[in-house]
Amino acid sequence: MSDIETTKPSDGAHVPALDGVRGLAILMVLLLHFWPESFALGHLGPAGVAATKLAMGGLWGVELFFVLSGFLITGILLRSRQGPGYFRNFYMRRVLRIFPLYYGTLVILLVLLPAFVALDRPAQAIRQHSFWLWTYLSNFPLTSGEIPSGWDDSRLFWVGHFWSLCVEEHFYMVWPLVVWSVGPNRLARVCVVVVAFSASVRLLNALASVSWGPDVALLHWTTLTKLDGLAVGSLIAVGFNSGATRARALAVSRRVFLPSALIFLAIVLIPRRWDSGFLLVPGETAIVAFFGCVLIRLLVADERSWWRTCFQWGWLRMLGRYSYGLYVLHGVLRPTLMRWIDVDSIHASVRFAPLSLALYLGAVLGLCLGIAVLSYHGYEAPFLRLKRFFPSGGRSGVRIESTTAERTEPAVASRDP
Repeated sequence: MSDIETTKPSDGAHVPALDGVRGLAILMVLLLHFWPESFALGHLGPAGVAATKLAMGGLWGVELFFVLSGFLITGILLRSRQGPGYFRNFYMRRVLRIFPLYYGTLVILLVLLPAFVALDRPAQAIRQHSFWLWTYLSNFPLTSGEIPSGWDDSRLFWVGHFWSLCVEEHFYMVWPLVVWSVGPNRLARVCVVVVAFSASVRLLNALASVSWGPDVALLHWTTLTKLDGLAVGSLIAVGFNSGATRARALAVSRRVFLPSALIFLAIVLIPRRWDSGFLLVPGETAIVAFFGCVLIRLLVADERSWWRTCFQWGWLRMLGRYSYGLYVLHGVLRPTLMRWIDVDSIHASVRFAPLSLALYLGAVLGLCLGIAVLSYHGYEAPFLRLKRFFPSGGRSGVRIESTTAERTEPAVASRDP
């Protein structure tokens, strides 16, 4: 996923829990994409069914990324809105974080690889229509006609997962202007309107699919249908930047947490044959609301609370640190890794299904992590060091104001991983 800046209070102490949130999000995506569903259902019995349901819930890991991204990016923009170089600093920091790995990957796949490897037909189609990739428009509905074989049909590499990078990039392009023009007082209303708009597009999409068939191309554009999470995260940032009290933040999260959590659980567990576009019209909004509640509770929780401790495990924070590289590279590598590392071949030697599954997941996830670590330190880090020339607006930031009966929570600012 795109770079989501981590947080630290105004005294400079790092808040590791949000690294853990990012780690959880990328873990959900990785399990979704690499989970051997047929093996689990065939060898693990009822446990395999339950585990597969949970793994398929990783579909919503990207929504968790969106909520966290909306919160942190909006916080940065609100803090730097009145400062010099508002637009220049923000855009240059995004360029230095996102572009090197993304465009470097495209150069390898579309320029260098064809010089050494014979491309299969789907890879050739992707290369012929690479305009959509170079311009962050591969999630635009018209690409479905341009790429008849799909972005994920090649045996060499897949690029379909770049749809979410397109959504984030479109957000980065437009949102700084929105924050700068409307100001913090009206931004909360804009966020609510964006949530309602995104749900409305999904509703129109569902109605169109039933009434007219899937021909209304613009309604399928994920940049329009996936704005809820970014808007919910932005709304939380607006609330905290405007001086929300700890008690008020907790009160809001308590009212929303349980019903949204139940809806999330129901959508994860519902049989696929019952799934429909209408279910996800309110369902996706409820899911991002649930993730928003999780974020609020992490921000207001005591440093030693179990709520924060769960997100501060070292391995989870490590996944969060390398989440952007993991997201970009794992999808590209998926077809190759799934050919090279086969859970059935492992099981033929091990003969114990749970161990076979663990070895398989450990191998594919470990390889993805290793490659992401090498990419970060060997390729991305020099670009990241240039961000010092484009300050993001200072250390002080979101402060959760306390009432007289409450202790003061630290301000939340951001830094790059």
